[in-house]
Amino acid sequence: MTDDENEESAPSLPHVNHVLVGLVLALIVSGLLSSGRLVDMAARQPFGPERDRWLTAARQVDDAAAFVGADTPGDALADLLDRDRPGSVGSEPTSDDIVIGALADEMGDDAEVAATTTTTVPAQPTTTQLNAEASAEAATTTTAAPTTTAPPETTTTTERLLRPISAEEPLLVWIGGDSLGEYVASNLLGGTADLDVSDFQLDFHISTGLTRPDFFDWPAQLSTAMIAQPHPEAVIYMVGGNDNQAMITEAGRVGFETEEWAAEYRARVGVMMDITGYPDSHMIWVGLPVMQASLWQPLPPIVNEILAEEAAARPWVTFIDIDALYRNEDGEYDQYIVGPDGESIRARAPDGVHITRRGSAWIADLVWAEIERIWPAS
Repeated sequence: MTDDENEESAPSLPHVNHVLVGLVLALIVSGLLSSGRLVDMAARQPFGPERDRWLTAARQVDDAAAFVGADTPGDALADLLDRDRPGSVGSEPTSDDIVIGALADEMGDDAEVAATTTTTVPAQPTTTQLNAEASAEAATTTTAAPTTTAPPETTTTTERLLRPISAEEPLLVWIGGDSLGEYVASNLLGGTADLDVSDFQLDFHISTGLTRPDFFDWPAQLSTAMIAQPHPEAVIYMVGGNDNQAMITEAGRVGFETEEWAAEYRARVGVMMDITGYPDSHMIWVGLPVMQASLWQPLPPIVNEILAEEAAARPWVTFIDIDALYRNEDGEYDQYIVGPDGESIRARAPDGVHITRRGSAWIADLVWAEIERIWPAS
């Protein structure tokens, strides 16, 4: 090949510059069009200086996008899908967003609450019905090896109004949480639940939890669902896998695995449970499974203990403990687990945190069994 041919085949410097300029412009335009998403991504980062820097930069890009109108397509799509505008996270929730149910409001902060309808449901439970004919809110004592003690019975003046369900008047079910519960919902809708007597509303938001209401405000979200007419009767909730991070409180930032963190998380769990405290509703809160990933290992025992204790104080809440369900014969985490039917399946995802679709079917079975106990079909 001659020197002249080499010169003709090699790109000239101006052509290379044009490509680089084009790439830079494409990145700028892409950033402007997705500026809201950049804010969301920065906002969900753990609290700290790095998050502050990224969030400041992302908001500056978002402001520039709004100035030139580049955010208009994203806003229009959010309106069409009835979603919050991308980049709207980061605002602090207010107490006006939270509506407490009548039962919780009546009992007050200092009242001792009966737990006659609260149960901790372990893996492969055996169930003994208590006071089945005496009350529509009868409890179940469940377990292969009893680990829970029901507190003394007390009374409240607001009567529970859990009705029989039928095809003509199906049960209104709200099921929500983070990504851990999405497969549970798909199993319920895919054959576990009797859809002839139930009507499901799904409300899942990945990467959310109770530690970061600045990113997603679950109390406000659930309050909105519960004040709707008609409001959900069965509330199925599974969240917590993203909560191994610091929280901002009135006293300042509290770090994970501290007493201050546990106290604040307990308060937030209590608020979520109290939002569902209506005479005609019942909440089923699914706990966290044992986890393998090192950053997540301390999380389930802390969260599950809080959930169990707070549920035991509220007659309108059932806590389903799934910890033992996802341990092997040695009581350890394992991807492959022998389920209630005796079959070994891959129950856990490679990340050591999530549950597979097949493994989630076991939770769906427990949830629907509890619904059938509380709302027997007529």
